Amino acid sequence: MDFLFFLCNCHRGSVAKDCAEFTNLLKQRKNLQ
Repeated sequence: MDFLFFLCNCHRGSVAKDCAEFTNLLKQRKNLQ
C-alpha cells in the first residue's frame, strides 16, 4: 500500500482523486478476503 500512496503523492492533481478512490477499492477487496 505504501507504494500506491507514493504514486499518489507523485501525481498530485486530478489524478490524485482517482488514485484515492482506487486505493479505497483495494482496501475494500482486502477486507473482503
